[in-house]
Amino acid sequence: MIVSFLAQSTNPHRLALSDETERLTWADMHARIAAFADHFRASGVKAGDPVLITLPKGCDAVCALLAALAIGAIAVPLDYRTPDRRKASVIERMAPRLEVTQAIADAVRAGAPDAASFQPTAIEPGHPALVLMSSGTTGTPKAITISHGNLSAFVTWATEAFSLGSSDHILSVAPLHFDLATFDIFAGLGAGAHVHLLSEIEASFPAKVATVSRREGATLIYAVPTVYAMIARLHETAMPAFRWVLFAGEVMSAPTLQALRRFAPNARLANLYGPSETNVVTWHEVTEADTSLVPIGRPCSGARVWIADAEGHSVPVGEEGEICVEGPSVFLGYWGDQDRTLGTRLDGRATTYRTGDYGWQDASDILHLSGRRDRQIKVRGILVSLDEIEAVASQSHLVQACAVVQYSSGLIDTNLHLFIVVDDRTVDARKEVRDWLCGRLPRVCVPGRITVVEALPRTLNGKIDRQALDSKSKEIQRGHWL
Repeated sequence: MIVSFLAQSTNPHRLALSDETERLTWADMHARIAAFADHFRASGVKAGDPVLITLPKGCDAVCALLAALAIGAIAVPLDYRTPDRRKASVIERMAPRLEVTQAIADAVRAGAPDAASFQPTAIEPGHPALVLMSSGTTGTPKAITISHGNLSAFVTWATEAFSLGSSDHILSVAPLHFDLATFDIFAGLGAGAHVHLLSEIEASFPAKVATVSRREGATLIYAVPTVYAMIARLHETAMPAFRWVLFAGEVMSAPTLQALRRFAPNARLANLYGPSETNVVTWHEVTEADTSLVPIGRPCSGARVWIADAEGHSVPVGEEGEICVEGPSVFLGYWGDQDRTLGTRLDGRATTYRTGDYGWQDASDILHLSGRRDRQIKVRGILVSLDEIEAVASQSHLVQACAVVQYSSGLIDTNLHLFIVVDDRTVDARKEVRDWLCGRLPRVCVPGRITVVEALPRTLNGKIDRQALDSKSKEIQRGHWL
């Protein structure tokens, strides 16, 4: 895929990639990719070697990622703000041949690459391309390994479904370590479109997202509903240039959907569904009839998707079960964790995946999402393990017991509320515990609200009464319980 990707543009002077500080033509981008590839090879990176990329999102990070793939290495994009302890666990797990830091990027830009002589490595479809780190239930992140064939299956479908082409300007909102970014980078650039990259910081400011969309004449955007909810709060002027507005990763609330229709009056809207392990495997174009919960739609990307019982067999129409997937976009497995990988397969088949999501199929063969049956939830589109948050919080010397619940506020559907029992009431426990979590978890996993309590409520069998905590969280939100 990467060979045809690099040969995409017939006009080397047309704009390909941009961020807030630089704009690269196709010729510029190819030269930057070649320069990174030369540096990687000179540093001893070979096909099959993991390359850790810890750059802020921008042209350098994308070119480094593409360079790693072009020489057959495995790109491991990681948030540059990742806490040191978590980063150390990723390094221990992946054993990367090289970490691409800002110093390396500066040195690459200062060089004089010979892009004309650069030759990508021939790569088989089953060869690993990316490893995306995702939240795990034990405090250890999952290393989701995606092949070139997985990417190709998704890109082929997306390019056709959304008629991507050289006239498109795609606004890239998602961070590179999030699977939504594979659409922007591989489908967008692969179709010859111009992709503008919002940095992690820029993407957190809705006014900036709206301003850049207007400035760049963006025709397509793919983000989690939380981004659109924040933009909706601004009551921004309509963006008539958008022809597609795509969302995934969270439930789209009715108020946000209505605001989105006003924000992009000429755009077609679509809900895309699929965990990071499968990328998008179902989709649904929103219609006027979709006024509440939007369906996840019908299968795509060459996937078979069905609602299954505990044994993996299809259940009758209208009956709830687990959403299961089989197809070419299903990941290779979790890096270095065969047992966990096998636990997600059906009958050991390597192209199958049990999502852990539950849903049902209606009489028109349209799939609907019910939710999850474990303690993993989506926060701003990223899968978060409540067990992991509790496991890390309980490691603090202050915390005797803890429990985390989710709550909703306004247009933003999911927030986290941590209840803690501490043995020292003389310290600012909320600040201490927040600092502890910030140093060990991704930002999205750090609860927005922390409350100190005398004891956690318990059920008759001694387990934490999470329904009672849900009620207390709602009372606090209303200001009735302090």
